[in-house]
Amino acid sequence: MKRRKSTVPKIIIKTGSILVLTLGIITFKACKPIQGFMSKPEYAETSDLSLNYPKPKPSSKTIILIADNQGTEIFDLLAPYYILKASTNANVFIVSKHDFQIPLHRGLSILPHHTFESFDALDIRPDAIVIPNLSTIMPAEVDIDIIAFIKQNYDNDTYILSVCDGAATAAKTGIFDDRQMTAHASDIPYFKKWYPNIEWTTNKRYTISDNLIATAGVSNATEGTLMLISMLFDTNTIEKAIKSINYPSDYVLNKHQSNTINFNDKVNILSKVTFKGNKKIGVLLEDNVSEFNLAALLDTYSRTFPKSIDTFSDNGKPVTSKHGLTLIPTESSLGFDTLMCLDCDVTNQRENNGTNFKKVILDTNYVFDEVLNNHIGKEFNESFTQVVAKLLDYNLNQKK
Repeated sequence: MKRRKSTVPKIIIKTGSILVLTLGIITFKACKPIQGFMSKPEYAETSDLSLNYPKPKPSSKTIILIADNQGTEIFDLLAPYYILKASTNANVFIVSKHDFQIPLHRGLSILPHHTFESFDALDIRPDAIVIPNLSTIMPAEVDIDIIAFIKQNYDNDTYILSVCDGAATAAKTGIFDDRQMTAHASDIPYFKKWYPNIEWTTNKRYTISDNLIATAGVSNATEGTLMLISMLFDTNTIEKAIKSINYPSDYVLNKHQSNTINFNDKVNILSKVTFKGNKKIGVLLEDNVSEFNLAALLDTYSRTFPKSIDTFSDNGKPVTSKHGLTLIPTESSLGFDTLMCLDCDVTNQRENNGTNFKKVILDTNYVFDEVLNNHIGKEFNESFTQVVAKLLDYNLNQKK
């Protein structure tokens, strides 16, 4: 008996293959905005800007945050910076290999305080090193100069906080060998293959192995920073830190579900990008803006896959954040579909030029609950909002 040939048209098979390939691309490096839908921003020229090279206060602890001039995850970097500056008297320095701007994912760039060279010239040993997700998680692509700088400034008394897929850089140093570690839920399978000497852990917001802390993805930078503060400072300081960000508990939470992006989530993303309006979003930068709130707003909205997301200022020039960072806008014109600002003054021009204007106030609830439930949740359906939360490795509406 002859075998009946398949009646499935080849075009369906090809279409299915293309769909599977497209969906597979969507979530690699899930700790960052999805690169397939968003190109790297073109940052404003900053040749006229220079670093301040601040001097450390001699009686204070020193905490350095590693940044990559090729790109650094925005909440991973700015959340620890804000919490540490808002609640401690520590010297808190962002350090990078070069003396020029650091592009942040997504829609912003900043200037570091020090280069590796200028920090080494201070001849001080940092009490803690914070390692956010940098420009790559691929083992062969991690910058060897960044690895060397971390190892040079680390000893057995130094605390390390690895945030999200900063695990790629921290693991590469070898310092976490034979210790517990976690990272973004969607990327842990890769890290298990690449760094088998580390005990990779899921379903925790953070892990602690002596003086080494590691966090789950993006949003869990908060918990990691709070734990670092609890280990370096007194009870009053951790209480101050918790209040400074409207944290949803009076103690540091660790209950967590490591939810990875699944096939249905990828279809949901593809559906949104294909069938719904992909807007150009602009966020106004003003002096004294909260680094914590700004980072959370940009990081969350970038994961809704807009056509673009950028920042701008009224005069097109950099602004100074609440705790002294130079924030460099990525756009100088108002060609946006949606315009947002954080607790700012609204002018008639902005309201009446045809742009959808949103004044965002993030000072009443915890920032991710506020943005996801009261902003993104009102623009998109519940299932897509949960996808955005997953990309942030945040358990939305989880019982504390």
